[in-house]
Amino acid sequence: MKNGKINMLQLVNGFAIGGGEMKVLELVQRLNKDRYNITVCSVGQGGPLEAEFRKAVDRVEIFSKKMSFDFSLVQKVAQLMKQQQIQILQTTLFYADVIGAYAAYLANVPVVISWEAVTGPFAFHHYWSYKLAARKIDRIVAVSEDIRNKVIRERNLAEDKVVTIHYGVDLKKFAPEDQVLKKTDIGVSEEYTVLGTVARFDHPKGHKHLIAAAPEIVKQFPNVRFVFVGDGPLRQDVEQQIHRLGLDQYFVLLGFRRDVKQLLGVFDLFILPSESEGLPNAVLEAMACSNPVVASAVNGVVEVVVDGKTGCLIPPGDPQSISAAVIKMLHSPENMKQMGIKGRERVAAAFSVEQQIGKFEELYDALYAKKMVREW
Repeated sequence: MKNGKINMLQLVNGFAIGGGEMKVLELVQRLNKDRYNITVCSVGQGGPLEAEFRKAVDRVEIFSKKMSFDFSLVQKVAQLMKQQQIQILQTTLFYADVIGAYAAYLANVPVVISWEAVTGPFAFHHYWSYKLAARKIDRIVAVSEDIRNKVIRERNLAEDKVVTIHYGVDLKKFAPEDQVLKKTDIGVSEEYTVLGTVARFDHPKGHKHLIAAAPEIVKQFPNVRFVFVGDGPLRQDVEQQIHRLGLDQYFVLLGFRRDVKQLLGVFDLFILPSESEGLPNAVLEAMACSNPVVASAVNGVVEVVVDGKTGCLIPPGDPQSISAAVIKMLHSPENMKQMGIKGRERVAAAFSVEQQIGKFEELYDALYAKKMVREW
């Protein structure tokens, strides 16, 4: 300990703008600095979030990797842990999990925690490198019950080793009152109904299914406009599909934006047609802004959206279900409004950022106290 505080290291893959990295940033910004000395270390790259991390904590390190899986960083991270006398290590994303666990073993770090937002089958060599790392990991924090169950099953872990802490949303930041943008600011006339989504252009997000559903929707509601926020490797595919279906006038692609909370204020309906998810932060933020939601019934989504009360859950990969759900919603604007109100109430009750941070701090303190009692 330094000055009576617990020394903590948050280890991440890099400082790119991604869901996991953004949540780590939010976590270190809000953790009790009177309780924890926090160091953040990237074991991959710098990136646009580096400056924000440096504002949030006293020390930030970047250990750039020389290859896709650079085991030489284990020794560097272990040296940092010894120098900082780290007592709690938290890792986020697979590469950081493995490097961090091995380094923690060398540095004899008492408490090791892994934060899991998504999971999937490992390649053979990844499975065994993780299997060894898992011996040093005390707890794995899953962002949803679905992810927790998958981690236990796919990695053959004991149930008590994996706990769930749902993502939380800052209800002061994401609020329906904060409508500083107008529809005209994004090139949409005020009389149009905005159907929006915020997601990276990548296969799991399912943009192609929403685009395929669009012709039926615009046939009945020609005054709708689809607004896509995000960027990614499939952007060109998205643009080509829209053009091929003759839907260019109905779609607005805004690219990557930093003003998502303001954009949510101009959405009339939020749609997430994902084929798979962890716990989608975008849905939580949309609900916090009183957006009714149409979303695929996958993974952690079903733990957030209450079908028929805060939105509509649909089968994944099914354009007909998307169009039917959206059309039903648009026929009942008053019901949409009530769903939006109930959605914000649900986020406030079960998914606030204060609850999330509080549960992490409880976990840190409980595991640290347990380890200290054992050593004593």
